[in-house]
Amino acid sequence: MVRDISKKIIEINYKIADLELKKALILSNMCSARSMSIGEDKVQTSHNNCGLEDGFSKISEIEETMSKYSDRLVRLQDKLTRVLREAQMCEIISENAKEVLAKRYIDLKPWNIICNEMAMNYRTIRSIERRAFDKLEKASIT
Repeated sequence: MVRDISKKIIEINYKIADLELKKALILSNMCSARSMSIGEDKVQTSHNNCGLEDGFSKISEIEETMSKYSDRLVRLQDKLTRVLREAQMCEIISENAKEVLAKRYIDLKPWNIICNEMAMNYRTIRSIERRAFDKLEKASIT
């Protein structure tokens, strides 16, 4: 259960990041669709209004999708936060385990940052994560 939540959190976070990139690409294309030529006496611009309208329409769709993903992400993170709080109160997982899971799945930090912040190597951090998931699944906290 907890592993599934954490996997969904990471998947949604990647989807949001991908949509951000798509949005940036559309904006970049919209800006480059507008061309300027400077002559001796005048500045001439040409606009592709249809392209701009299409671009804004696509951006609107992307933002709507991102909003849905963000809402889902927040709900999953809230659920995981409650599970971690309960697990620590019941002494099912250690403070270190709670910290690793929170940094990765609540704060969405990459593994290398977590390793640096906790002054532990990657294998140790992942081992803490795996053992915490095992204990949480065994305890059936949901």
